Amino acid sequence: MKLCLIRNEIADLNAEPVLKNYSLSQLKRVTDILIIDDDPFTYEDALKKNEFMIDYKSDIQSLKEVEAYSVILCDIMGVGKFLQSQYEGAYLVQQIKGKYPHKTVIIYSGNQFSTAYQEFLNYADHTMQKGATLEKWNSLLTQIIRDEADPVKQWAKTRSALLDAGLSIVEVAKLEDKYVRAIKNSSYESLSKLAEDAGTSYRHIITELLSSTIAKLLKG
Repeated sequence: MKLCLIRNEIADLNAEPVLKNYSLSQLKRVTDILIIDDDPFTYEDALKKNEFMIDYKSDIQSLKEVEAYSVILCDIMGVGKFLQSQYEGAYLVQQIKGKYPHKTVIIYSGNQFSTAYQEFLNYADHTMQKGATLEKWNSLLTQIIRDEADPVKQWAKTRSALLDAGLSIVEVAKLEDKYVRAIKNSSYESLSKLAEDAGTSYRHIITELLSSTIAKLLKG
């Protein structure tokens, strides 16, 4: 029987100073945010002045358009029309999270929705009322940006996606070992090799990790 020696676990990073020396301004600069709303977003300019890297689209025509963004703010009504679903933005959120599980999706709306929508809305990571104050948006986005640079929290997303896709817990542990070593050594090169180690069926999950804030920080 072939034995596998796992030297590193994700818990090892809790005591490490990795990625903790970056200022909030630096984290904001490498965390791209997309707003999808058929109406202008009230605080877009104010958030940009507060150094958030924000792009706005009144709608998208394919899921590919969100690929470059780590954080997505999505309205419910009037967006996601290309999917031709009666649930519009709610269904769009489900599709984004299905294709890009690493991305943080915030839904917001001023309306109340039936339970039929809830199946799709549950895929969102956060919910905000459309009338939320600038201070609340600033606080939420700041926390999300810090989480995007947290290697422990980001691996939790990756691990969950790999297991959901059917990769064995032993193989996930092997990838975790290599991930922890890459983070400890601040090595983007080592991190990028995870995609090769994951195998064809799971490579897309690791590829998404390689476009994350963490990867951008390591790449420099």
